[in-house]
Amino acid sequence: MDNFQRRSALFQAFRVSQKQGKLFDFESMTWVPYNTIICYPQSTEELSEVISIAFNNEIPIRTRGAGHALNGSTFPNEGELWVETQKLSKFIIHDSTQITVGSGINLYLINTALSDFGLTLPVINDGFPGPSVGGFISAGGFGIGSSEFGGFWENVDEITVVNGVGKIICVNKSHHDFPWYFGAMGQLGVIAEIKLKVRSSEGRSMILTREYSLNDEDITRTEVLLANALDQAVRNNAQLACDLEAMHYFQTREKTDKRIVDRNPQYWFSFFIEERDVPFVKRQLAALQAHYSEYFIFEPIFEYFIKFRSFNPPLLFSTQNSFYAVGSWWTVLSLNNDVQFALKKYELNISSITQDWGYRRYIQSELPRGPEFYRSYFGTELYSNFNNMKMKYDPNSIINRGTVFR
Repeated sequence: MDNFQRRSALFQAFRVSQKQGKLFDFESMTWVPYNTIICYPQSTEELSEVISIAFNNEIPIRTRGAGHALNGSTFPNEGELWVETQKLSKFIIHDSTQITVGSGINLYLINTALSDFGLTLPVINDGFPGPSVGGFISAGGFGIGSSEFGGFWENVDEITVVNGVGKIICVNKSHHDFPWYFGAMGQLGVIAEIKLKVRSSEGRSMILTREYSLNDEDITRTEVLLANALDQAVRNNAQLACDLEAMHYFQTREKTDKRIVDRNPQYWFSFFIEERDVPFVKRQLAALQAHYSEYFIFEPIFEYFIKFRSFNPPLLFSTQNSFYAVGSWWTVLSLNNDVQFALKKYELNISSITQDWGYRRYIQSELPRGPEFYRSYFGTELYSNFNNMKMKYDPNSIINRGTVFR
């Protein structure tokens, strides 16, 4: 029995498949060939079984949802089990203030479903449909609504995680480790489901209350809506030259929008800074954009105010106060060698500004990666504390090995 047959037998209860092909990052700048076993757990309990089997058989795993990152961190390495989270798609409305969702659901699809009930997420990513909710937490999360409701982390009530030995852990805001999951890049376990705050939509009259009970028909209709939206996204998505399981870009309501269906690759860099630094950073970015205008089509420099409400995650912004996300967002017409070289030089310029002025940035979803980079960026103390958390929840380092720690 060869290695693929052995692993297929170990994980056969979890809809395994053996896939070969090319796997691309979010904007197709980098890709890897792969020949691996993929499994698709459909519940927290199944995910727990998968990780338990992997732990007991010393099999490293790589998790992937929407693949909404620029740095290839969700690429499976040789010998790793690819755990796909798309089928972790639970969707439960508890009342007018809280829902529970599976980590594999796209944020825009959640909002699409909520709109039928006069509800919405307080904070959602800007731009296009991209991250799954689990991926948004792993990156940290900010966007539309952050000026009023804070970072995405302020709007999460509880995270259910399966750690590196297969144990199911529920971590809520009263847990001292809760802030470490935001921006942790999937290092502390695999997020299975999340309890999120929701609020009423503007101008909608149908508001759920604790006295309002969703009957089976309502729940089924919502599940069908989500399933149909996912199926439609799969059918209409331009797969960006990778196979179905590698699909990393979803379409929802905007599927007929030319910018969505046939858009050019997009990239972004964000600084996390204090209010006093906003004018200076904007001047620095404006100068860089002028220098690289030959290669990139820049959107206006963006600025988000991220309101402080109860905490900021240590891996994102350690000062406990409101801050700003300021950055560049651009498209490229092609990914030829000159453009890729320019992207790398632009990244070096951004890293230099970050280091010279002691800023933080949204590194979790951007181009740089690797243990040496993260050690330098976080600094000795924070990186060491992060590693201690890693060892606490993934003692054999089987989850997403080599991306942040060796």
